[in-house]
Amino acid sequence: MAAVIGSKRIRRTSEEARRQILDAAEARLTNLGPEGLRLQDIGRDVGLSHSAILHHFESRDGLVKALSIRATEQLRADVLAALTTPAGKTPDATQVMQKVFEVLSERGYARLAAWLTLEHDGGNQGFSQQMIAELIRVIHTIRIDHHAAAGIAPPVEEDTANIVLLVATVAYGDGIMGHALRGAARRPDDPTARKDFRLWFGRLIQAHMDSYFPPRDKP
Repeated sequence: MAAVIGSKRIRRTSEEARRQILDAAEARLTNLGPEGLRLQDIGRDVGLSHSAILHHFESRDGLVKALSIRATEQLRADVLAALTTPAGKTPDATQVMQKVFEVLSERGYARLAAWLTLEHDGGNQGFSQQMIAELIRVIHTIRIDHHAAAGIAPPVEEDTANIVLLVATVAYGDGIMGHALRGAARRPDDPTARKDFRLWFGRLIQAHMDSYFPPRDKP
């Protein structure tokens, strides 16, 4: 596929064009929110026509879905990397926090999920559900492996689900109105406020994971 930028004609593969479109869409999502996802503007950013974007994604909804899938895959990879530790060592929850907050809050996907839910009257929640289900599956599998290596009975899945739901709820809240909430705490423009909160929250989750033992079966 060829694109014209200025007077220069650039040739790129279909895969390259698709990646560049998604990169441009994500940059607009991060900087402008979901309202910035206009196909004409995205096309202008990468030097492609509106029809060329439709060729790759069929519609604006198709582009949003592709963005959501990529975010889910990236978050899964980032969390998996953060959770990979030597056998018997508890994963560092603070590192996991950073990855989850980076995708949901900093890159705008929390706002995208909220916008999708509101725009479609609550009927398009697949992105959030898929991401949460994937996080629970990945984290629970690794927790089981670490408990087994330490000779401890495996955690119950409900505990992992509760951890993921708590982290996701906080990350979504931070992405949607974190700045306003920090303003209520009198630190709206403190550049370290967001980082300090994430570190505190990571330690809170870590303390739970370090002290967790599966409940005994009831007699």
